[in-house]
Amino acid sequence: MNQKLSFFWNKYNIGWILIFSVILLLGVWAIQFFFFLSKKDDYWVSFNASLLEDIIFFTSIGILLLIIQISMSNPENKEFRSRVRSIANNPKVKNEGKDYLEEQIKDIVAYTEKNHTYVEIKNKNDNLVEVYSEIEAEIVNMCKDIPFTVKSGYSVKPDKQLKGNYGYIKYAGIKDTLNPSNDKIFIDKSVEILYSDKIHRKDNEEVKISNGGSAISGLKYSVYEELDTDKNDDNNWHYTYVKRFTNNFSLKMINRTDVAIKIDYKIERNTKTFLDECENTEMLPKNMKDTHELLKNETLYPGDKVLFYISSS
Repeated sequence: MNQKLSFFWNKYNIGWILIFSVILLLGVWAIQFFFFLSKKDDYWVSFNASLLEDIIFFTSIGILLLIIQISMSNPENKEFRSRVRSIANNPKVKNEGKDYLEEQIKDIVAYTEKNHTYVEIKNKNDNLVEVYSEIEAEIVNMCKDIPFTVKSGYSVKPDKQLKGNYGYIKYAGIKDTLNPSNDKIFIDKSVEILYSDKIHRKDNEEVKISNGGSAISGLKYSVYEELDTDKNDDNNWHYTYVKRFTNNFSLKMINRTDVAIKIDYKIERNTKTFLDECENTEMLPKNMKDTHELLKNETLYPGDKVLFYISSS
């Protein structure tokens, strides 16, 4: 429907006008029906039948047009391209500008509804501990009519070496909750051992998220870290960061070692709009049976980091 017709349609509410007209006709029919009820001649019988048929017909048409009008007047029901391009309503904006806007919005139509990070500290060996992490994030496609292509991958930064290796990656992948054919699994059945202290990563793998769907991104890995290093050295802080808006971030930790562990943690914001949150400290007792939640329902923005530093008590 072009803009002029759409304006006429919305301004004069054709569906409502038809229905109101039908109500008037129905009232006229009812009055004359009861007024001439005593008349039994063929003319009035034929007239009433014909008028009733017209009322039923126009009522059906009016209801149908009203449904179409309500559907078309809701911007959420327009196709993605029309929804986006309607934002640029300045007559001076040319198609090239609208095309640019459409491409930019496509990059942010997915967000992370929740990110649950679990960290387990175990296997103390002299002054080294094994830090095992599980990160699970639900990425939601905000559009019900187009798929979203996300750049997926993983990144693990080893620290210390123990018994000839720097740790391992147990799982890395992303799964579409509606369409398994979109799944991209990087590491699963065979554990990848880390034999160097270089960053192990895989970047920019394109993965589709179904229309109106979501995907579960997961990473499970283990590295070795030394206790009581220089806290002022940023390299001695363990961190995780988010690539997109994250509505609900949580961090749970558990200490499986036979000594108490001290955890310093903080959120480092990537934007000056927010101040970095103050550093917090938690003591994790030895041989814990249940996890301890350090962060809950935190809202994070692209590039924000959650950092923690491990030391003995």
